[in-house]
Amino acid sequence: MSPLLLALLHTSAFLDLCDDDIVDPKLAGSVLERVGLYVQRLDDDTVDALAEELERLSAHAQQASWPEPAREFIAAFLANCGFRPDDEDEEEGDDAAEDDAGEAEEE
Repeated sequence: MSPLLLALLHTSAFLDLCDDDIVDPKLAGSVLERVGLYVQRLDDDTVDALAEELERLSAHAQQASWPEPAREFIAAFLANCGFRPDDEDEEEGDDAAEDDAGEAEEE
């Protein structure tokens, strides 16, 4: 596991999961949005490597019986950073192809 990824996850999870009386939710949300924007700047290969590490960590968290909120946070991290799962991309591509075909038939 990359120490940098673990530091990012630990900090982000703290901001997302801590009680509202510990960290102002608006401020935490603002910081988490910024984290998402930075993660979106990563190149495709880095995002793929990040996804693989998150999958390994997710499997470890399941095996080690980590609390459900922590496991859910890990599983949703890339989606929360603005990335869509591959199956959603394929579905949108299929919908777009169907829309294009429908428009061609109308002409």
